[in-house]
Amino acid sequence: MGKIITVCGGHGSGKSTVAANLGYILSQNNLVGILSTNMVYGCIQHLFGTVIDDRHGLYEMSLSKYDTAKNFVPCLNNKNLFLMSLSNSHDCLMIADEENGINGERAKEILTELKDLFQYLIVDCEPEINNPLSIYSIIYADKIINLIKPTITGTAFFNSYRSLYSALEIPDSKIIHVANNDKNYVGIKNVERTAGLKMFLTIPHYKNVEEAENKGQLACFTKNGYFYDIRKIADCIKESVANE
Repeated sequence: MGKIITVCGGHGSGKSTVAANLGYILSQNNLVGILSTNMVYGCIQHLFGTVIDDRHGLYEMSLSKYDTAKNFVPCLNNKNLFLMSLSNSHDCLMIADEENGINGERAKEILTELKDLFQYLIVDCEPEINNPLSIYSIIYADKIINLIKPTITGTAFFNSYRSLYSALEIPDSKIIHVANNDKNYVGIKNVERTAGLKMFLTIPHYKNVEEAENKGQLACFTKNGYFYDIRKIADCIKESVANE
């Protein structure tokens, strides 16, 4: 049975970027699936230059009961990495009706099915607490990568969101705290003091990450500073789940 790695954080904290690059690095020696829980538009595929058509989108898969594995889209030039997201042509109004959405039971079914397909299932988790896929990906996670944007608003988001971890009884040992895209606005020490935690890692602002994203590419395709930072997270995950 595989491991679920859930990437959490506020809007603009870099969840999709970290999830995509982490999935790519873990897929070098493992079968990896990346699931985007974004229920507005398909986003994760654009970081891989991949198209998800409306026959393989998350919405279409959620309404069907046929082989879930067939709905994953393989990444180009990477036989170990597969994507699940809303299709490129998805219309957000299609799930405005609650009857067409993903409820809690279907979310649990989806995550249970996917955990059996991959050695690592990376979940790009949206922060909305009424998103069943996001909430159950936190509950079922073997490890949570909690991204904090090191700004006043980023810290405020975490201080608000941490009550969710408490309500779901998520142990601190399951969470890896990462300060992401640090531009040294407020200082990591100040963030740690305000949030009452210790960062596992601080990822500085890398201009090449933004440039790669805007081109529809992964920043870790080349062995730059960002690559080694994400690899530290990957190594921590592998070591942690191996000891559990």
